[in-house]
This record gives sequence, structure tokens and C-alpha cells, in this order.
Amino acid sequence: MPIITLRVSQQDKELIEKAAKFEGKGVSTYLKDIFFEKMEDMLDIKEVEEFEKDLENGTLSTCSHDEICKDLGLK
Repeated sequence: MPIITLRVSQQDKELIEKAAKFEGKGVSTYLKDIFFEKMEDMLDIKEVEEFEKDLENGTLSTCSHDEICKDLGLK
């Protein structure tokens, strides 16, 4: 498995180690987890922005809960 080296100050290193320990994780696992959580958040924001843009441009149509239930024959 490839290794990535990250240079940080001694103070930052200690802070990262404390945070990882608090989470019950090793430093490597902790940093990977927070990186991928951040990436997921960024992708979610991008999806919302695209949705809002499509809604604003009129290229997206929406249906109410009642309309969907009616279309599915549930009402």
C-alpha cells in the first residue's frame, strides 16, 4: 500500500495524535477518515448546488408527496 508523508509542526502533530486517540483510532486511520468525510461533504454540497441551479433554470421538475402517492396508486 502506498504511503503519503505529511509535514506538520510538532504542535500540530501532538494535536492530531490527541484527536486520534480521543476517537480511538490510529493517526493514519483518523486522518484518512476525516479526509474522506470532508470529500463526501464537498460532493454533497456540489450536488445541492447543481440541484438548486437546475431548479432555478427550470430544467428540473418536482412533485409533492401526494402527487407521487397518487401516481403510484397509493391514494
